[in-house]
Amino acid sequence: MPKPLPRPSRLVSRSALALLLALGGCRLGPGRSAPEPAAMDQAQEQLLQQRLAVLFPELSGPIDRAAIEGLLRRERVALPDPRDEELRSELRAALDAADLARARDLLVERLGTRELDEALALLDSGDAPAALARLDRTAQTLSSSPRLLALRGEARWRVGRAWGDEALIASAREDLAQASLALPSARVFTRLAEVSSHLAAPLPAREAAERAVALAGRLGPEGEAERERARASVQEWRMRAETGATQEELAPSAARARIALEEWLGFAPYDAWAWCTRAELLAATELPGVALAACWRSLEWLPEEPQLHAIAARLCLSLGGPDRLIEEYGRWSTAHPRVALAAWFLAQAALDAGVEQVLGERDGRAYLTLAMREYQRFCSLAPGQAEAAALPLIEAQLAAVWSQIHAGDWVGAERPLIDLEAAQPGALARGDLRVASGLKALEWIGSRWAKGVEDPDSSASLLALAQAGAIYERLNALAPLQPDWANTAGFFLRDLGVAMELNARNACRRGERETADALGLRARDLMERSWRAYESAAWLSPEDARVVNDAGVILTYYLQRDPETAQRCFERAIELGQARLPELEAAGQTRELEELQTAIGDAEQNLGVLLLTLRGDAQAALVHLERCRGMGPDPRPEVVGPGGFLERCRTALNSGADPRVQESERWGAPCAR
Repeated sequence: MPKPLPRPSRLVSRSALALLLALGGCRLGPGRSAPEPAAMDQAQEQLLQQRLAVLFPELSGPIDRAAIEGLLRRERVALPDPRDEELRSELRAALDAADLARARDLLVERLGTRELDEALALLDSGDAPAALARLDRTAQTLSSSPRLLALRGEARWRVGRAWGDEALIASAREDLAQASLALPSARVFTRLAEVSSHLAAPLPAREAAERAVALAGRLGPEGEAERERARASVQEWRMRAETGATQEELAPSAARARIALEEWLGFAPYDAWAWCTRAELLAATELPGVALAACWRSLEWLPEEPQLHAIAARLCLSLGGPDRLIEEYGRWSTAHPRVALAAWFLAQAALDAGVEQVLGERDGRAYLTLAMREYQRFCSLAPGQAEAAALPLIEAQLAAVWSQIHAGDWVGAERPLIDLEAAQPGALARGDLRVASGLKALEWIGSRWAKGVEDPDSSASLLALAQAGAIYERLNALAPLQPDWANTAGFFLRDLGVAMELNARNACRRGERETADALGLRARDLMERSWRAYESAAWLSPEDARVVNDAGVILTYYLQRDPETAQRCFERAIELGQARLPELEAAGQTRELEELQTAIGDAEQNLGVLLLTLRGDAQAALVHLERCRGMGPDPRPEVVGPGGFLERCRTALNSGADPRVQESERWGAPCAR
């Protein structure tokens, strides 16, 4: 970078340049006498005088010999630069020879050169706006100077790019193109290539860059020209490819781009853009195997470059799918064990292969185990980027569970789901995965257990009930706004509680009091859990008569408490059912109508039982128990049969006895002493 020039004296100050350069407009040939001011162009004379008055207010009159001599005689003008002394001597010699034209030429040429030097220094220091302002002033009298055009073109390019001014960039190209004709240099052609590339003119850009390389080669290696040739050559190749050129037509531009890239890499072996573009070029123009080999060589220079890895992965997949990628990356990763991206791409390939297996309902655990191992290795190598592996790891774990299910081991698939949710709360509910969610997997396992509920007295059935109830209860906790899972949990927990209570009674009859009491406590706990599930289901489905009714059933027949809540449930169920009757009758939907009438009858019966056994109101209970008769195909023997609820109502009314349930008669009561 050129050193900044010393500050010029007042005689050659920056502000005086416009005045002194204006003299160039009246340049005379050698030996000719200077015209008198009256012979000058009137407009030019006026301009000169105005500038002179601004710069040298103590002087007046025309710019003639006397004016210049007056400037030279001024003692207070300091001339610290040897070039100033040289200029002063030459001016004195010209005046002594009565060559006023020569004196004026010296002022224009020497001071114009100095102004351009200072503009160049500003450009090289990074102050392009200041350089452009200086050059625009200089252009008033040196508008055709090739050097001025070259410097102004560069300044306009830098300022236009910084400010997003496309018009200024276009004018920069015009300046540089003109300058290149008279002042061919590596710098001018390099800038012309840059501007042409920006203006989407790849062919002129490449031609300018090649001229720059040729000139730079004669002057010594710089690298900047090679960089622009590489960029312009690649841009030309891409433009031809995008316009539908055939491979034969693309071959010359592709070859030029490849050579240009490789020569630039000789200057900049760690330029990621050049390596990635070269890999892209090879992938598009060479056999995939050749391109892949080039990628691996490139990665020796830039082992952590994501785009290079992405190209290599794409080529591996095109050559042999995930298995080829896993093989290639496994080998490369072994040779570069500390490269985190190698672990990442290996994990990605294994995950994709495993997920594909799962989506085809096959066992992909071999791939998925590898994926999980490599994701964990990536996290250890790049802890700052571990968050990127969080979701893929969840997907790999869930895909492994589905693989286990597809392989037939659905019983063992529950534990990994529970562990995953415990380690990462919310993981099972993720819906942004390619495989079905962990909640769906848990539901699938629960439904398989539910199929095993056949004989309620068998140990296998009890196990199935317990597993199904626990799974749906867990689902209800994980997705508390899902009414179906809440209802199903309540159903299985209720049936399991009923089975436990029955076993407790049998243990009482056998005299096994401790066993019976333990079974009774467990039965009551199951029923409490069933109530919580049904309560949630009824809250989530307030318009579903059967769900609302079932919630009341748990309080009335099993827990035998909270009659106010239970009564609201039954009354609401009856109200909902009655409201739908006209609709089904009008539609002639016989089957649906019978089912609805049965549901209403169930709610009427349950309300009657509640009023009788929990409130002791036999009269009110009788009304509802009579009303439920004939509602639905069920003859309801527990209502109308011997010892049924109707008979108990009449007995209470006739005897005045309290019909409410006694402690010893409660569901799940301890064995009688």
